[in-house]
Amino acid sequence: MRIAVFSDIHGNKKALELVLNDISKQNIDKLICLGGYQFKVRQNTSE
Repeated sequence: MRIAVFSDIHGNKKALELVLNDISKQNIDKLICLGGYQFKVRQNTSE
């Protein structure tokens, strides 16, 4: 079994996309995120 482990993204969407893109090419069976992936939620204020 091939396992990919990642952590400490800290809202860096571009870095997360790059990591997940690379993982998708590696024939990984399981992903494990150790945390540190917080993102800010944007509220729609145009109403």
